[in-house]
Amino acid sequence: MSDQQLTITPKLLQRLSSLKSQLTFGPTADEMYTGVHDLGSRAVCDSTFARLIDDLVAGLPTRATKKFVLGKFRSSWKSLPICDTEDRERAVAHYELIMDALGIESSDGLLARLLYGPILGWLLRPKR
Repeated sequence: MSDQQLTITPKLLQRLSSLKSQLTFGPTADEMYTGVHDLGSRAVCDSTFARLIDDLVAGLPTRATKKFVLGKFRSSWKSLPICDTEDRERAVAHYELIMDALGIESSDGLLARLLYGPILGWLLRPKR
């Protein structure tokens, strides 16, 4: 994994914090996504991403690297009680929003491995 130094500003941290309201697992009116069906699991997913944002906002000022961010992605993924493909895709899309906000262009295959598993993730590795 190649590392990338990130430029962290108060404005960027504010933009990252504002993503919290978008990183949900409920149904959306403008998309076909129906949300995590079990309400308890949905609440866990939502709180996992809220906690991820809080951890990033707290940690990035002193550890402003892509490696730090991807490590937080890995640990948050383990907390997600999801098994449906649509829900896994939603989680990866949330990670991509965070990467975009931070200016990270590539996850070095991490998102593919999370989405497709360790074997297929290497074979089906998309650009992110």
